[in-house]
Amino acid sequence: FDLTAEGVLPAHYESIKNDYISQQNTEGGDDADVDFIFDIPLQVAKQICGYKHDEDPSPWVPPGPVAFTQLGASGTPGGKPWWKFW
Repeated sequence: FDLTAEGVLPAHYESIKNDYISQQNTEGGDDADVDFIFDIPLQVAKQICGYKHDEDPSPWVPPGPVAFTQLGASGTPGGKPWWKFW
């Protein structure tokens, strides 16, 4: 239950916090085997950007073909350091 929030918070923060605190209390509060409080900031961030680090990233795959450039150790194409011209 150790969660500190300050400043101007997103509008959905309070409802997410109340929901997760309710779930924590249902599971046994401080004695629960799970920590729902940990997920409060993660869910707030997900509401803002649409992404959560431990969920399926498939919505982030752009449509159509994607071109990638392989960069070398120093950030140059081809995989060779910039100073190796051979």
